[in-house]
Amino acid sequence: MAFPGAVGLFADLDSKISLRFLRRFPDQHRADWLSTKRRHAWLNGVGYSGHTSPETLHRRLTDAHPGWA
Repeated sequence: MAFPGAVGLFADLDSKISLRFLRRFPDQHRADWLSTKRRHAWLNGVGYSGHTSPETLHRRLTDAHPGWA
């Protein structure tokens, strides 16, 4: 399974926040569950530094190619 939306979502694919995101949302289907409000709550819950706004993260995920299963 490919998840192109995860690439470039955060500054580094192997950063702590990226790896936590991928463990919780390993594919596009699970990431689609995140509304902007849910994403903001999750980011706050994991102590995200906030360098990128939840709205920008949402746009990056929704603009990305959906990948393949």
